[in-house]
Amino acid sequence: MLRAEAGSDLYDRRLTDLIGELSTRSETFPLGDGPSQFLLTYTAEPTSPSQDALNLLVSWIATNENIERSAPAHDSESS
Repeated sequence: MLRAEAGSDLYDRRLTDLIGELSTRSETFPLGDGPSQFLLTYTAEPTSPSQDALNLLVSWIATNENIERSAPAHDSESS
C-alpha cells in the first residue's frame, strides 16, 4: 500500500514525515540501446540516518514481495 501511494505522489509530505529526509547518492546504468531502459541505484553513507531509512524502505518492499509470492493462485477455470 505504501509503495503504491508513494509512487502516485513522490512529494507527499506524509511519506517524508514517516521516513524523514534522505541524503543519497545515485548512479544510473544504461541497460540497452534505448534511453528508457536503465538501472538506478541509491546509496547512503553507512551508519547514517539515511541508511537506516533506506533499510526500512527495503524491508517493506521485501515483506510485500514475500506476501505476494505466498498468496494462493486464483483458479480461473473453477466449475
